[in-house]
Amino acid sequence: IGATEWPACQVIGPAGCAPWGDLKYTPLLLPPPSYLRTAFNVSKKVERATLYATALGVVDMHMNGHLVSNDRFTPGWTDYNKRVHYRTYDVTGLVKPGNNALGAVLGDGWYSGYIGWGQIRDHYGKKPRVRAQLRIDYTDGTHDTVATGTEWRASTGPITSADFLMGETYDARLAKNWCEPDFDFSRWDPVDTGAEMNPLIQAHPAPPVRPFAELKPESVKEPHPGVYVFNMGQNFAGF
Repeated sequence: IGATEWPACQVIGPAGCAPWGDLKYTPLLLPPPSYLRTAFNVSKKVERATLYATALGVVDMHMNGHLVSNDRFTPGWTDYNKRVHYRTYDVTGLVKPGNNALGAVLGDGWYSGYIGWGQIRDHYGKKPRVRAQLRIDYTDGTHDTVATGTEWRASTGPITSADFLMGETYDARLAKNWCEPDFDFSRWDPVDTGAEMNPLIQAHPAPPVRPFAELKPESVKEPHPGVYVFNMGQNFAGF
């Protein structure tokens, strides 16, 4: 996808300036990731569907209740003042006739989360943003584009805080089928458009980060009721 094609979609995020929400762990500020979604209809036979996604922050794209990929940390860390990368996904198998849903979970990542020592946030900006467009090519030679814009809506979900250094909090009581086509998101908040910076958008030049192993804990201890410590036996980057 060329740079001139990105204006077809807008940069969106939750309304208002981050930090949004009321989760504050003194002295840390850990706002929840944003859940964003839209709906679209497919009435013709699909030949190919391709999703392009980038973010000021980190984003997981969803479609019809499924993660579109097991990639992690999309779109990766760059100097956002200069450039940001995008990923391309073949989502032909996830598009279905009739109603469809496209969504994103948007986190602070390197853009506005904690980086390095000193408990300092917002090295690049305060408002994480996502930009995505889905191109649907039909067998009759026509195509449609579903892109981020004002028709999207935003909310929060079971991930109530997420940060590379400070960890993640997940409240399973808040889980919902938020990216299923029949989910009612009419009461979700409008999104905010625009971004704090407009870097050059380039295709990612490297393979994605993906899980490659599963570790079993060597021991599990409960030092206090309801508090568990897992000894994984080694240092690792994972979850």
